[in-house]
Amino acid sequence: DKRGDIWVAEGGKLICLKVKFDDKTGALSYTSNHYDTSDGLQNSDFNQRSFGLLPDGEMLVGGLYGINRFYPDRIVHNRHLPKVMFSDIYIGPHRLRVGEKINGHVPLKVSPNHGATLELWPSDQSFSVSFASDNYVLPEKNTYQYMLEGLDNEWISAPRGVNYVAYTNLAPGNYKLLVRAINGDGYESSAAAELPIIIHPPFLLSPLAKVLYAVLIIAGIYLIYRLIRSHERRRFNEKRKEDAIRKQEEINQLKFKFYTNVSHELRTPLTLIVSPLESMLKETKDEGQRRRLTLMRNNAMRLLTLVNQLLDFRKNEVAGLTLHLAEGEIVGFVRNVCHAFAGMSERKNIRLNFTSDMQELNVMFDEDKLNKAIMNLLANAFKFTPEGGEVTVGISTSQSTITISVADNGIGISDNDKTHIFERFFQTGNVPTDNTMTGSGIGLSMVSEYVKLHDGNIRVTDNPGGGSIFIIELPIIKGKSRPETAPAVSETVSEIESQGNEVETTENERIADKTDMPAEAEGSEIATTSSNPDDNTDKPTVLVVDDSRDMIDFLRDGLGAEFHVITAPDGASALKLLSSIRPAIILTDLMMPGMDGIELCRRIKADPNLATTPIIILTAKHDVDAKVEGMTVGADDYITKPFNIDLLILKMKKLVSLTRSSGRSLINPEPDSIQITPLDEKMVEKAVKYVVTNIKRPELSVEELSSHLGMSRVHLYKKLKATTGKSPVEFIRLIRLKRGAQMLRESQLNVSEIAYQIGYNNPKYFSKYFKEEFGVLPSVYQNKEEKATNYPV
Repeated sequence: DKRGDIWVAEGGKLICLKVKFDDKTGALSYTSNHYDTSDGLQNSDFNQRSFGLLPDGEMLVGGLYGINRFYPDRIVHNRHLPKVMFSDIYIGPHRLRVGEKINGHVPLKVSPNHGATLELWPSDQSFSVSFASDNYVLPEKNTYQYMLEGLDNEWISAPRGVNYVAYTNLAPGNYKLLVRAINGDGYESSAAAELPIIIHPPFLLSPLAKVLYAVLIIAGIYLIYRLIRSHERRRFNEKRKEDAIRKQEEINQLKFKFYTNVSHELRTPLTLIVSPLESMLKETKDEGQRRRLTLMRNNAMRLLTLVNQLLDFRKNEVAGLTLHLAEGEIVGFVRNVCHAFAGMSERKNIRLNFTSDMQELNVMFDEDKLNKAIMNLLANAFKFTPEGGEVTVGISTSQSTITISVADNGIGISDNDKTHIFERFFQTGNVPTDNTMTGSGIGLSMVSEYVKLHDGNIRVTDNPGGGSIFIIELPIIKGKSRPETAPAVSETVSEIESQGNEVETTENERIADKTDMPAEAEGSEIATTSSNPDDNTDKPTVLVVDDSRDMIDFLRDGLGAEFHVITAPDGASALKLLSSIRPAIILTDLMMPGMDGIELCRRIKADPNLATTPIIILTAKHDVDAKVEGMTVGADDYITKPFNIDLLILKMKKLVSLTRSSGRSLINPEPDSIQITPLDEKMVEKAVKYVVTNIKRPELSVEELSSHLGMSRVHLYKKLKATTGKSPVEFIRLIRLKRGAQMLRESQLNVSEIAYQIGYNNPKYFSKYFKEEFGVLPSVYQNKEEKATNYPV
């Protein structure tokens, strides 16, 4: 047109494009105005290339129904700036009214066009807002733009004819809805209409809830702090108590160890008291002197009983007692225990009765511990029974239980004391009738421990005739032989063969602590009964190795009549002496300074020239583990102190006689090297080599070994039994176990790995047979080897 505007026809619409060019920036921009039938145009599409501009500025546009004529410069624009007003608000499908309450809340308190705020709650999931403008000139050509501050970052144009906006599931917070209108000529509102919107959070996200959360968190932190502090305080108190208990226990253990050491060291002096007294009793003819010597010996034995009891108590405190079951005839055993009290019964004029509902019964029990239990009960019965009283020992059986009762008609035990009688160190207020028999408060405690080891129980009741009855109930454990019980018997002390001696105890006590025996200063001098061992060729020579001068003097005097005695103060001196002499037998103490008896025995048995010399270990240690260790390294006997000198001489003579009469000793097979006779050398070497070669195979059998050696199984059995003292099964097992012992000493494998390496499918069997052979478990053996404590095999 004349103003330079461009007119474009599109369908039934006319569009006026006003183009502007910025001379400074070179930017080109334009605005457009749209005209349609509402502006007076025909309701049809315009023809192509049907525009015409007349000289007076009138524009012609041809259509299907004719020509539209208009002057572009005479078109008047609607310059009124429209104003937006909010007409309706919907919450879901419900139209909201001012002041209306919904779900207990008033979302809109005043009109939205008068500064109202729309408040919504979590239950109001969706809402919509309708709006209109005050432009009434062609209102259908009005368009709207909106923006929700807090959600949108730019204006959003609504399609023509759409005058509302809807929102769903807005997050809690503060928003502001802005809406502006644009009229048909492109003039928009001078200012946007505003509607503040508040979306309230749910209670769990509300400020109050957040305050509560903060309070709960602070309270939780404080509670955790208090709990941690309380826990730490409790741990501190417990640790302090544990430290106090541990310190007290250490003090107690030091006391126990002191008493144990003292008691242990009493055995050697008791040996030097009891043994000479027994010799003097045999030699004396004077009856008065015999009575005095008997009194001395009985009190020495009583002292030994107390020492043994203390050692057993210490053993139970440190490592616990161990049960050693063996089959035995229990009726005769209990009867023999009663025999030991015959002298006391006669001296105190107390009748001793023994009753049993059977003549004999073979069961499995620990003779040592049951002997101590019954003797302790009998000693207590005699202690609290007055002269002229009566003590009865009875045995009865049921289907699965044997009952041993010790009854007296003494002063009895109160009901209050009965509940504590088996507690350690507990002593009743009763005064014994025999003031010479005092108690320590551990006897009945040890009795209870011995009975519990047998899976039995002990209780005390009142004797109807006065006094007390101690009842021991033990389960009947049968061995392989199960003889029928004989008719019942009943005896009194007059029917029991009196042995004329006071209470004696068995010598099987064990002690856990390996305390060293004190060595007296006697230098390294080696003493003999003569300057030349060959001066007395009629008597066999005995080498006595002991660090106690008194014990050496006692053994020299006691053995001098039967043996030619040579002495040495320790193991090292004894080895030097053995390089020049060959004694018929060796007596050695277990614990000595420098080289002890175990090491001396090991070295002697490792020397082919000395291996056949019998060795007897004399010691005050009654520990079964020490005995096993001594026998494992090759000792021929193990005698505990105090001992009977006549019994010792008989054992020595027997060992010397056996050694001299045997043309050869039994062969001790070793996996790598074996000392054997030339006659059987090839057979045993071949057997050892075959077992070692096939040691990993669990299926290795006697039949396979006998087939390899070219002999029958019976022939192999006789041959191995004669040369090694082992049956073929024991021979194979011994080779495996000794190879296992070598690997425990020298390899880094654990016990299970070694067990599989030597042909055991189950390590438990390896541990079982290893302990039977060497006296200790493989793990204990390995640990002691790592600590340089030798367990040679």
